[in-house]
Order: sequence, then structure tokens, then C-alpha cells
Amino acid sequence: SDLGSGFRIAALDLEIRGRTKGAKSLDDVLRYLWETYAKQGKGVPEEAVQPAVESVAGGSFEEFFDKYISGTDEIDYARFLAVADRRLVTEAAPRKDRVDESTPGAWLGANVRLDDGRTVVTTVLEDSPAWKAGINSGDEILAVDGARVTSTTLNDRLADRAPGEEARVTIFRRDALLTIPVRLGERPPETYKIEKIAAEKSSQ
Repeated sequence: SDLGSGFRIAALDLEIRGRTKGAKSLDDVLRYLWETYAKQGKGVPEEAVQPAVESVAGGSFEEFFDKYISGTDEIDYARFLAVADRRLVTEAAPRKDRVDESTPGAWLGANVRLDDGRTVVTTVLEDSPAWKAGINSGDEILAVDGARVTSTTLNDRLADRAPGEEARVTIFRRDALLTIPVRLGERPPETYKIEKIAAEKSSQ
């Protein structure tokens, strides 16, 4: 996700601050790299970043880089934000596409629009069920589980399904008619907010 991509750098900064008790930060790493490479007229090689972090902060950052920089491990937002006395709060938007909001409904992760009577995929969110199943922007969605859908009825059809269920999505891709199995997911929160933990504690 976009949040995850941007937060990996922020998490590195928070990890440095946490290990050095606030004495060092990512700014010190950038300054070190500038002094060592850019100031000397050299480019900064990618493999130099981890040693620079370790030189500034002390200790090994191998596990951190393996998990969060080179790897794709789920970020432990609570642990990193706690260093800055913050926490991440998620807020789900109201589900206007369901009458009964107590039922979870399923999520495809593809945005569609009506184009000359065709229900065309405009964007597919990274790591969403549609993305994992191989649905692409430009595909025309015809049906879900054999029932015809349009840009206005697609959400209604998904609202009757539960996250984790498999749906068969029929599409036109150029001139080919395809039916793609999709493992539906849970609609993610619409907004993220970072709150100060200390403010909450002091009010109790």
C-alpha cells in the first residue's frame, strides 16, 4: 500500500531514534552519506546505505533491512510509532453500498467506470484481491459468479459475499473472454490518523 511504502523510510528513522534514545536520526545517516560519497563527487551505492545506518546508530540493522527494506514483511506500526509516543488509528468509511452495515461485505480492489455501456476497470489497487488474481486496468467486467454486473451493481453483488470467499469474475480482455477466480478480501479502512499517546494518557 501507499501507506506501507512511505512508512518504511519513516520506520527506519524511528528505529534509529529508538536505538540511540533520540541522539541520532535518519538525518545523521544522510549527512554521513553526503560526507562520504556526494561531497567527494561519488554516487551513493545502494549497498552503502545499511552500513551507513549501522555506523551512525551502532549495532546490526540486518534484520530490519531484510524485513522492511529489501523484504515485504508487514510493518508493525504500533512498535515504531510508540518510539515517537504516537499510534496509528484507522477509520472505516460508512458502507453506502449496503443496506445492512453490520455485515462485512467483500472487496475486490478494482475501480470501474461506465464507458459507452461497458463496465471498464480503471485502476487496480496493489495487493488487492483483483491485483493478486491478475485483473488489469482496461478489462471489461461482465459478470460475477455468472450474474451480469454493471458499474452501478458491482458493489451490490459483492455486498452479498463475505471476505475470504472465492468469486468467479468474467471479463473481456481485448477480444478474449476470461473467467478469473478471485479470493475476495475485506474492505480496508479509508483513512489513517496518527494520534499522540501521551495526550490520551494525560487526560485520564
